[in-house]
Amino acid sequence: MVGFPFALSQLSLTRLELSDVIGLIRTNMVLGDFTAGLRGIARVYIIYGSRLD
Repeated sequence: MVGFPFALSQLSLTRLELSDVIGLIRTNMVLGDFTAGLRGIARVYIIYGSRLD
């Protein structure tokens, strides 16, 4: 009974694989932009914080 959903997911993988890969790439790009934005904010904060001191 456990093998049936796995076989079903393997059959549907060929049809949904492309959209899943595109979705993973999009989420990785969004997360990458988010972390890059946080790094930029941290850099600006450190630079201005050191100048204010």
